[in-house]
Amino acid sequence: MDIGIAEDLTLDMIPKCYRDIAEVAGVKIFISLCEKFGGTSLYFPKSGSVTRPARDMHIRSEFDGGNYRQLACRYGLCETQVRKIVAEKD
Repeated sequence: MDIGIAEDLTLDMIPKCYRDIAEVAGVKIFISLCEKFGGTSLYFPKSGSVTRPARDMHIRSEFDGGNYRQLACRYGLCETQVRKIVAEKD
């Protein structure tokens, strides 16, 4: 795409159905996404499924041998789930 044209594009010029993405990413990045993925269907996973490995790493590093309840409260999980995450370490 012609850089001059892309630089003149403003948020209000983007169709409403795509404006949320452009607001979050910025117009320039939105254009890059259109160039890379234009014409395809794109699925965005929930953020929790993307950040889960880092969350689990934190839980394992904070585990002291018995603080299941505290970790469950801190991370919004049930104790059973915390136990499963800690057990995966072994």
